Amino acid sequence: MITTRSFIRHSTMLACGLTVLAANAQAQVSDRYRFSYVSASSGIDASLAATVSTSGSLIGVYDAVDNPTGTRTKPGIFGTFGSTENVAVPVRELGVLAQGPVEASTAGSFDLRLDVAAGLASIEALAIETVAGDTIDVPFSVTLLTDAFRTRNPTATYPSIPLQIPLGSVSVTRLAFTQAGPSVGTITAADGGYQLSVTVPVTFALTGRVLDQVIEIDQGTIIPLPFNGTVSFTDAGAEYAAQTPLDFEQSQAPAQALPEIPLSLPTTTNGVTADVAATLVLDEISASIIGSLVSEAVGSPVLTECSADFNQDGGVDGGDVVDFFVAWEAGDEAADVSQDGGIDGVDVAAFFEAWEQGC
Repeated sequence: MITTRSFIRHSTMLACGLTVLAANAQAQVSDRYRFSYVSASSGIDASLAATVSTSGSLIGVYDAVDNPTGTRTKPGIFGTFGSTENVAVPVRELGVLAQGPVEASTAGSFDLRLDVAAGLASIEALAIETVAGDTIDVPFSVTLLTDAFRTRNPTATYPSIPLQIPLGSVSVTRLAFTQAGPSVGTITAADGGYQLSVTVPVTFALTGRVLDQVIEIDQGTIIPLPFNGTVSFTDAGAEYAAQTPLDFEQSQAPAQALPEIPLSLPTTTNGVTADVAATLVLDEISASIIGSLVSEAVGSPVLTECSADFNQDGGVDGGDVVDFFVAWEAGDEAADVSQDGGIDGVDVAAFFEAWEQGC
């Protein structure tokens, strides 16, 4: 039931809507295309640099029952070292540096909404996986900085200086961009099609495995991803092509406890290592990408219902506004024009935006 107060509010909004509609009677409805990347001809060619910084402690793998000949540790360089002593050593920092080339195919999709007559374009629902189905191995090394300590089995001394430990490679299994907000740009006529120029705010996500641990960077700082490419239209739909430069860095400080990590420390005896276990907290992760993203995508028209024709009588007029507000006041799910799961002012704005455009 519509109250006197709500009727006045609805009538006022109806009058405003009719005024806007009259002023925009000739507004052109924007076309919308859903693009999918062609993985065979799309991909990333870049250099990746990633650092992981941790702190905590390490201790020998000695166990009186299960591993009586295992490595034992003790802080300090001088003093006694009992036959069964095995004492944890503070780790000031254990840092991982991975740096190397990344080449992989790209998969993903995005929606392009455009109004050629007005020269406007926007990107929606962008989600790109730049390591689609691949695993990229990037060489890395570990730098260990601890308080001075000694070991037994084998006997070795480690002063408080950075210790370099080459350990193979980091396996990168995910390198993704996900749209994080609205984007609006331009589309202009060019040879054989149109030039698209839109900057999309995205978040960057990276997943890798190092020292038998899964390391993730996700949901960090929003960065701009340019969409400066060409769009051409065919009988079947549309095609998009671009080469996008990449140059950005992202970091986060998760303060996350890691499972125990085994390390083999070099000694002065060739081929002999001191085996320890590190208990660490992940203090900071950062990653940077410099290179380019080659994109080729094909698009198909997206057929959408006319939100403005709320009563589905084939026309867009004042009757749709009245019926919309009746449903909106009653909390009818049909009034969720924005499709966000709620019925509120956002739906009113979405309805009138479609109504102004005539659909």
